[in-house]
Amino acid sequence: MSGVDVTDEPAITQSHIQSIRECARRLLTSSSVMLICPAKKPESKNWGVQFHNLIINLMDLNPALVISIEQESHIADDSKMKIFADGVDIVQFGGAEPKLESVCWVIGDLNIIWNYFKKNCLDLAHAGYPGCENCFGESFGKDWSEKTSREMMKISGQK
Repeated sequence: MSGVDVTDEPAITQSHIQSIRECARRLLTSSSVMLICPAKKPESKNWGVQFHNLIINLMDLNPALVISIEQESHIADDSKMKIFADGVDIVQFGGAEPKLESVCWVIGDLNIIWNYFKKNCLDLAHAGYPGCENCFGESFGKDWSEKTSREMMKISGQK
């Protein structure tokens, strides 16, 4: 459906997948987003371009989605990425645990997280989210506990 075969990626835990789905849900319910990512290095991905292309693909798949992209910023920490929606910090991939529990955090390698995140975003948009109901099951997007999610990822031992 999305053209991303996550079976080629290293396995991640169910806790990580649930957090990534929550991150995708948050992105697709945003109207204005900004990515804060590691600065582009010759040997690394250009995360800004990857993010921009993802947003364009999401809006192509689901014309009801209108997401504007604010100018991206760069951070010195190569181990994390952050997404802000409407000026609020909503998602962090990698890096040290955020202090705010309002930030959906996914522990792990940016490349692995990104591939799962991209697939989940594209699958949701293809299903018509946020207009679809129960896209990923009846409990999707309800009663999210960031505290529990973080504890489960830490217990799983994958970092």
